[in-house]
Amino acid sequence: MSALAQQYGALNLAQGFPEYSSSPRLISLATQAMRIGHNQYAPMAGLPLLRERIATKISCLYGCTIDSEEEVHAAFTLEGLALRRHALCPV
Repeated sequence: MSALAQQYGALNLAQGFPEYSSSPRLISLATQAMRIGHNQYAPMAGLPLLRERIATKISCLYGCTIDSEEEVHAAFTLEGLALRRHALCPV
């Protein structure tokens, strides 16, 4: 898919192909995380801490209580990134 996208000058949203160098700090942090075992995809439902933060954010915004274990799930990367942004950034 990546070769086909490059051949036609298309944007490949399936995987990242940055056209710039990563910062040395980012490389160092990623290497450190991988060395301590953070080298797999997150669980399909999302990380527990992230789900808790999302539930807290929803509670603050809408005045309702939700169960982070049963009602908060992020099945796809883009969905998960959007939820993370909304959970961690002020409105």
